[in-house]
Amino acid sequence: MAFDFDLASLLATNSHKLDGYIHTLVDKENIVGTNVVGYCHVLKRDSRKVVMISELLDYLIARAIQYVFPPSKIKSAMTDDASVAYNMSLMSREALGKFSSRGNLGEVGELLLYLLAEEVLQSPQLICKMSLKTNPNMPVHGRDGVHVSNRDGQLVLYWGESKMHKNFSDGVREAANDLEAFFFSEEGTALPDELKLIKEHISIGEADLQDLILGYLDPGSKQYGEAIYEGVCFIGFDEKGYDQLDHDSLVSTLSESYKNWCEVIKKQVSGKKIKDFKLHFFLLPFPDVEHFRDEFVNRVSSLTLRK
Repeated sequence: MAFDFDLASLLATNSHKLDGYIHTLVDKENIVGTNVVGYCHVLKRDSRKVVMISELLDYLIARAIQYVFPPSKIKSAMTDDASVAYNMSLMSREALGKFSSRGNLGEVGELLLYLLAEEVLQSPQLICKMSLKTNPNMPVHGRDGVHVSNRDGQLVLYWGESKMHKNFSDGVREAANDLEAFFFSEEGTALPDELKLIKEHISIGEADLQDLILGYLDPGSKQYGEAIYEGVCFIGFDEKGYDQLDHDSLVSTLSESYKNWCEVIKKQVSGKKIKDFKLHFFLLPFPDVEHFRDEFVNRVSSLTLRK
């Protein structure tokens, strides 16, 4: 049975896009000898030639509400014209209040993963896990994101992993290991637990679409087993070249570095069972990953009046 639902209308709408802040270096390039599709971006600079860290952080703060809350909740807040601004202001603060005050949880990377899946893969979010948090300093359990798309009449589920490390190889290794454990853990509980969470808290579209998707996850359904599972990983890491090179020179240098990064990914994936899965790796080097995480936490804390 073909999955014939158009999901494009369910993508979060915004007049500004992530590509206003990052430059595409590599787009949808197959890594030879693997089932991995590579994507690589570099941070843009403003008219002063300053790396657009501050602008990117502002953009992420603005998009947090669409990441945290399902479209239905946002839509309901916009039904009363007289109080739209007030409702959205409250929701924005509530959304930011879901983020941890500890940068080491890496939630800013999960937000970037969400935006890349939405804007590049054109894949809306299936479940808004952040909205389920009752304590901002507790991590989201399971995958860092779950997205869905319609590929030529087939339902595709993207299981997300986000890693932000100073060292690129460490981030790739952890992402590959975590996906391997998710799909093939000895306990065999990770994937069923994730599917159970989706069944209880699916937040995409209306009831008819939700029922259709859940049919693909129900062992008693004819559609069970027909969904395609793919991994999507965001890797943020340190790159000293931002401080040493202008934008054009940095792009040229990173284009060469990308070849080595592909070899690292190939090495980490090839020896694992997940080598048979299609995996999407989004790479984004930063001047300083730790500083970027800390600045995101500081901005969230200032906007929520949190110490």
